Amino acid sequence: MISVDVIVPAYNPGGLLSEALDSIQAQTYPPARVIVVDDGSTDGAVAGAVAGRPNITVIRQRNGGVSVSRNTGVAASRADAILIVDHDDLLVPNSIASLVHAMESDPQVRMCHGLVQEFVDSRGGLPEGVRVTERTLPARLSGCTLVRRALWDRVGGCVPGMTQGEWIDWIDRAMMLSPKVAVVDEVILRRRIHANNFTRATAGKVQYLDVARAALARKRGGTPS
Repeated sequence: MISVDVIVPAYNPGGLLSEALDSIQAQTYPPARVIVVDDGSTDGAVAGAVAGRPNITVIRQRNGGVSVSRNTGVAASRADAILIVDHDDLLVPNSIASLVHAMESDPQVRMCHGLVQEFVDSRGGLPEGVRVTERTLPARLSGCTLVRRALWDRVGGCVPGMTQGEWIDWIDRAMMLSPKVAVVDEVILRRRIHANNFTRATAGKVQYLDVARAALARKRGGTPS
């Protein structure tokens, strides 16, 4: 059986972390360990969210950003595979089971991913006039992508300092190694749309362009201009 550690980077998560942990601990295929990386939070929410929960390791660090948090969590993992879930997103009960089944069905598979179901946070907070269409779509977001630890180590971690597009960048570097990838035609991740991540995504469009330029340069065998 493939062992899976779930990494949860968290920075001032408020009440959302508890919901994410609930969804992780409700898995039909329990993770070997849940590693919460507290990235210098100041709201005290991490301690409250993990209190009384079994099988959770908390790593506290100075604020270094999401890339550093992901790298910290993976470095602490000893499992065969890793799943990185943002503190504001949710797994469905069979998420890990479905991903592991796909990975175990072919020993050559190094990465597998499934569908993402977007939903608008019931607490609202989106900018006035903004309307978001809830949808289900295939995606390679970290929370719906199970990665063999051996592949992660070959690729290297997320780029420190990158706050938007860091996972797209990691996936692109991984695909340059031509790993075998499996696709699960099931919802794996419920991605919450709320004011904070909507604002970050809007502000990060320039950095996404930088990621795209770097990916194109890699494919051409050069360096981004």
